Amino acid sequence: MTSQEAQPGEHDHQLPILGQDDTDPWGLPELSPSTLIGFFDGDQPSVDQVLERLSGAFGAGVEFHGEPPERPEQAFWAVVLELEGHGLPLVLWSEPVEQEAMQVPPFAKSARVMIGVQSMLDPDDPLESWRLMVRLLGVTADDLSAMLDIETEQWFSGEEVAVRLLGGEAAPEETMLFRIHAASTVEEPREGDKVWLRTLGLHRCGRPELEMLEVEGPALPLAHDLLEAVAALCIQRGVPEPGFPFEAGVNVALSLQPLSEQLELLSDNAVGTLAQRIQMGGTEGSGNPMLAGRAIVCGAEPRGSFRAIHTWPIEAVGHLERGEGGLERTENWTRSMSAEARRLWPRLLEGVRGGLAAQACIALAAGESGREQVWIQVDSATESEVTGSLLSRPAQLELAPGDVLTASLDDLVDWRLMEQQNA
Repeated sequence: MTSQEAQPGEHDHQLPILGQDDTDPWGLPELSPSTLIGFFDGDQPSVDQVLERLSGAFGAGVEFHGEPPERPEQAFWAVVLELEGHGLPLVLWSEPVEQEAMQVPPFAKSARVMIGVQSMLDPDDPLESWRLMVRLLGVTADDLSAMLDIETEQWFSGEEVAVRLLGGEAAPEETMLFRIHAASTVEEPREGDKVWLRTLGLHRCGRPELEMLEVEGPALPLAHDLLEAVAALCIQRGVPEPGFPFEAGVNVALSLQPLSEQLELLSDNAVGTLAQRIQMGGTEGSGNPMLAGRAIVCGAEPRGSFRAIHTWPIEAVGHLERGEGGLERTENWTRSMSAEARRLWPRLLEGVRGGLAAQACIALAAGESGREQVWIQVDSATESEVTGSLLSRPAQLELAPGDVLTASLDDLVDWRLMEQQNA
């Protein structure tokens, strides 16, 4: 998360929607299903027990259609069903846990049973489809210790599923649908080192996977945040046409460029070359997911005088670094971050009492319908509010670094603890 992020109004910086006509400028691969696996500590439930629980939770909104044509080899049982509002069939099955084969994390070590659900995500609202699959999985049995999203290889602890995905204040958000991978020739990229950033999980949402090529090592954290924000916006609103300039916040001017054009600019010793993609995907053809349906996030305008080319968004990242711009985040992202920050607020209070320094991100009204998120150095904090000094100049507000602000926890977005700096 950057130290200066904006949350403009709902209609600010709208992205052009992919799908307004029947053309697909990004050459997306055919949609493939998503699979979630729940790990449970209890006994193996029978198919009748699971169907009874589903009927109790979803009522007339669930329809069962018998067994699938094929079931996983080790499955105890498998069933096909439909849920009202989803519109696509789901396959549900159960099998034993293979701890060593799956390399489960510590919080799933006690699991005895796996229950999986598989279905397509609706491209018009992939987050809601995914959330419905999570809810279905959570209903099937008690004692959920973990959940694994197979496509992105993301693990969620049982507590995280219960609180952030299924609880009364649950707020699933778009970044849960994808991961960002970073690749470089060195373990810790520094000045002069280049990094290849790419998403994993957008194809299943009916969106191109996004990338940044040859990102400078020191810019990696901000470039990561920028790519994350753009990917979430693309899930929520759609995808710009190739080369179309758009804004993903205040002073964050971008464009998406075709992969083929960007590959021609890479040197042989770069990361993310055509040869590397062929090796990763196993083919030179359109069936290679590392070559099909991919968009490169670049600056809005080309750089260079002798040969103008599009590069990773250097100017936008520079604006973020200097506090001259702010990323637009989806409402779901802000709601999720805020709920988690409030839930864990007692940890900040405990840390401050123990002598740690603290910073908090708060959302301030900006314009008629917008909000801007700013970071403050915490001077005092209670169970209901926080007071601190502004750390950088906002992009949309007439405030200066050092100004003292007080906000209620309703305006809290995030916080962090750190060791006190010696004077």
